[in-house]
Amino acid sequence: MGCQRSRVAPVKEPIPVKHPVPDAIPQPTTPSITNPNDSEQKKKKKKRTNSLTNEHIQNVDDNQQLVNSLVNTQKNPIIDTVANDNDFVEIEVADPQAFNNSFIQQRQQAINNQSYRLTIQSWRPNSLEQLVNAVKSLSENKSLVDCHWIMFYWIAYNIEYDTVSYFSKNYKDQTAEGVFRTKKGVCAGYANIYKYLCDQLNIPCEKISGYSKGYGFDEREGAPDETDHAWNAVEIDHHWYLVESTWGAGHLTEQKTFQHKLDSYYFFARPNEMIYHHLPENDKWQLLRKSINMKQYLQMPKIHPIYFQLNLDLISPRNQAYVDLLPDKSYALVLIRVPSDVRLIANLKLHKQNIEGGHRVVFDNKKQMYCCYFAPNTIGKHEITIYGKRGDTEGEYSGALELTLNVNEIPKNPISFPETWQIFFDLNLNVISPENTHLLKVYNGQTHTEVQIQTPNTVELLGRLVNIHGEKIQGGHEVFYDRHKNLWRCKFAPNCNGIFDAEILAKKKTDTGHYTSALKFKVEAKNIPTPPLSYPKAWQIFFDLNLNVISPKNTHLIKVHNGQTHTEVQIQTPNTVELLGRLVDIHGEKIQGGHEVFYDRHKNLWRCKFAPNHDGMFDAEILAKKKTDTGHYTSAVTFKIEAKNIPTPPLSYPKASQIFFDLNLNVISPKNTYLIKVHNGQTHAEILIQTPNTVELLGRLVNIHGEKIQDGHETFYDRHKNLWRCKFAPNHDGMFDAEILAKKKTDTGLYASAVTFKIEAKNIPTPPLSYPQASQIFFDLNLNIISPKNTHLLKVYNGQTHTEVQIQTPNTVELLGRLVNIHGEKIQGGHETFYDRHKNFWRCKFAPNCNGIFDAEILAKKKTDTGHYTYAVTFKIEAKNIPTPPLSYPQTWPLFYELDLKIETPRHRSTAVWPENASFSEIRMSAPNDVEFSCGIEFNGNKEESCTLAQFDNNKQQWQFLFAPQRTGLHKLIVYARRLSDFQTSYGAVAEFDLNVTKLRKPIKFPLTYAKFPTYKCRIYEPLHGVLKKDAVVPIHCVIPGATAVDLQVDSNWIKTNGYEDPILKTEITVGSKDVTIYAKYGQNTSYDGLVRYSVE
Repeated sequence: MGCQRSRVAPVKEPIPVKHPVPDAIPQPTTPSITNPNDSEQKKKKKKRTNSLTNEHIQNVDDNQQLVNSLVNTQKNPIIDTVANDNDFVEIEVADPQAFNNSFIQQRQQAINNQSYRLTIQSWRPNSLEQLVNAVKSLSENKSLVDCHWIMFYWIAYNIEYDTVSYFSKNYKDQTAEGVFRTKKGVCAGYANIYKYLCDQLNIPCEKISGYSKGYGFDEREGAPDETDHAWNAVEIDHHWYLVESTWGAGHLTEQKTFQHKLDSYYFFARPNEMIYHHLPENDKWQLLRKSINMKQYLQMPKIHPIYFQLNLDLISPRNQAYVDLLPDKSYALVLIRVPSDVRLIANLKLHKQNIEGGHRVVFDNKKQMYCCYFAPNTIGKHEITIYGKRGDTEGEYSGALELTLNVNEIPKNPISFPETWQIFFDLNLNVISPENTHLLKVYNGQTHTEVQIQTPNTVELLGRLVNIHGEKIQGGHEVFYDRHKNLWRCKFAPNCNGIFDAEILAKKKTDTGHYTSALKFKVEAKNIPTPPLSYPKAWQIFFDLNLNVISPKNTHLIKVHNGQTHTEVQIQTPNTVELLGRLVDIHGEKIQGGHEVFYDRHKNLWRCKFAPNHDGMFDAEILAKKKTDTGHYTSAVTFKIEAKNIPTPPLSYPKASQIFFDLNLNVISPKNTYLIKVHNGQTHAEILIQTPNTVELLGRLVNIHGEKIQDGHETFYDRHKNLWRCKFAPNHDGMFDAEILAKKKTDTGLYASAVTFKIEAKNIPTPPLSYPQASQIFFDLNLNIISPKNTHLLKVYNGQTHTEVQIQTPNTVELLGRLVNIHGEKIQGGHETFYDRHKNFWRCKFAPNCNGIFDAEILAKKKTDTGHYTYAVTFKIEAKNIPTPPLSYPQTWPLFYELDLKIETPRHRSTAVWPENASFSEIRMSAPNDVEFSCGIEFNGNKEESCTLAQFDNNKQQWQFLFAPQRTGLHKLIVYARRLSDFQTSYGAVAEFDLNVTKLRKPIKFPLTYAKFPTYKCRIYEPLHGVLKKDAVVPIHCVIPGATAVDLQVDSNWIKTNGYEDPILKTEITVGSKDVTIYAKYGQNTSYDGLVRYSVE
């Protein structure tokens, strides 16, 4: 004799799949159920009473009504039927106190004790006596529960089920000694050695003979004639418990081999659970309040431990192994109540083979109950298996319950269920078409089939078509929401004859996670046309935006073969939509230059061109969005491209935006490539572009980090060649983006990106070429940089004070400069720009005032233009170790250089010196003899009167300019000049200095000088104060060159002076009450010219 338990193989739950946008959808794993080790029960000779009567079935589509009738009816028809037939009694334990909390805790602690397990595994007893002593030693001072676990674990760990004896029915020695010696046994041997050990330890133990629903049970016909199994009962603290060490050691597989696997469930299994699969020969060892008989035992369902561990409750059929079709229906129904965290799935088999579309499992959230529908398609004894697991995590479902559905007549209107997952019901999905079938037939020239599904607005679907080998059919499905019909349309197009799975996946729109398998139909395809219909992969936005593929039609695959360079997809869209493209290889890598997408305004459609760069498979992806949307483009439709015999080098497209086509730009050079190589000492690349006269371009060079390369480009319109020349100079080896931007000249807005090339730079010379930032006027006015060459960066290092840019210009052009720091602030005195008539070019000097980075800006205009100067070219200046104080330039005007003037004091400064406790400041200049000067002082933009004096120092041959501020603060000192021959022309500004007056001892006013004073190069030594005191005796000391006579007027009276000896006037006067004026007469003139006038106070 002997019996070992069978085991239902676990099944996998569905694995979620990723959201399809923008990347490809990973393959989900749908529930692939391994054939469980199911068995048939004995065929009942008596026709069973159906568990569900007509009064409980009013509408097959109204599951809730049916469930409510079964759950809420106080007088349950199932229980009533069984009770009336004496086939079933309620199962209650005889000793409710046996499994008290203390005992349950002790049992679990013993099972969890890893020390016990490690110690037992280390034992190597040579005899039963040694084994008994080891058990005694380990269990000393331990509870009886611990002692029993030690024996149970040793047997389960060391004794292997004797499959040879079991299947040959030639049982070897099953005594305790025989089992110990061979380490093998059948159930009797397990029970014998367990009892032997208990006896040796004086622990009450009984060996129980009886019947089990183990291996081979389902093949039996009728009740067994003799007992076929043995197990034990033990007494602890006056309570009896069941021990099943045979089943606790492992189970038999379908291959009739023993799989050693500890199952602690059978260590003190509860009697009310054991009774489902263990019926003692002696009723008392049922340990039930009311025993059951063999007939009832055989009618009870085959239940596995997980059923109790998950706290499942079989509502219908109530504790019966058999289920029938519902009256006048094509299906049976099983109801199981479960805790909220338990998940169930099921299958229906006939002769060990799964019935396609034979089951559907629906969870009723309100009742916390599973409704399991089973629809057989032929006669025969069908096996139902219910699987369960706890929680929503991925993992295996374990077999929990096995039932039998015996069909004697083929249903009149057989139905089948598409395979569904719980999410189908949780999301309230509803199949509109087709109804009551799992099988979709595509026959005789049909190209596709369609499933229509209604969903809440919060749900979105996805599809895929899979062949019998588990391979996804490229282009085999199209799933979208039809907003006119308010339902989802799921189209599936088989690519050949055969069987396919049409899978539909779902998720809530608000979920950021994966789509999950929801529903699956079988597709049977016969006589599919060639070539078969296939769908490009389309997203919902394709349909929402009303996109329409004009070409190619009815295919997802585009072939580029035998020297072809590219393919084209043409799409019509509403005017409010814009598209974008990309070409991706089989590794998911975007192909640089592999696409060109633009709107053709002549044909009123989008032209999407794709150019594979080698043989192989590619995804041609088209993305879309509304023009008013500020967000990203979204994947709309994808075609597959099969490329063969692609020419070398392959065609590639620079990245062009719609403005490139709208403005009618045309790349002249380079042609048919997106990649420009700058290799082996080359310094730059050039792109030539033709544009209408109304368009202007701009360039920029960007590295792989998205950083703009300062002065890495030069873009200008070549009026001789009538095209734009866009030059780009990489600053090191690597990859760069050469971006060209465009706009209409009449547009006041920003430039927009028009086209971008890739630049591959290798072996770039050091230092690399770089361009100063130049505007179009630089080229229009024919400016030419003489120095520095081939760089945008000017370095002012280690005590250097300034740098210089030299530029040649036509005679009609004049330049201006300015120096700006990194904060955009102009540096006062930071530049000097003038035309060098000796060298015939402009010299633009720039003096940073501190360490750091500066912009040296040069502006230009035609001399005949009355407008402002315009920015022409900018260099960067890098300043390090600038001396203190830094060099600065006074502001100078072109007249300064035209007159060949030179500043003597202050040297290299834009600020005049203010001596401590002084009343005036001095500036000195050298000039040719034919130049005369005047000067002025301003405070807060207001000119100060009688506060300046311009005179000539004959000794040093320099002009002296004196400035007498009337208050503290920042003043502007301005020097004016003109040629003597231009006496009818106004003085022009030549230089301007700043003067910061920090402390003023005593302000003074200078005497008034007349026009002839600077003309005759006169000078006043004293008095410099222009206000004389009445009755004061004042010395007069002046230089008045070349006069024939010098006289004074005091109190309106002429005073002849003998103190003048050319060129010196030295005399002394007594001041009256009126002005004092100095006059001089020159040559043959009979009249005097006024030179200087003092006022009197």
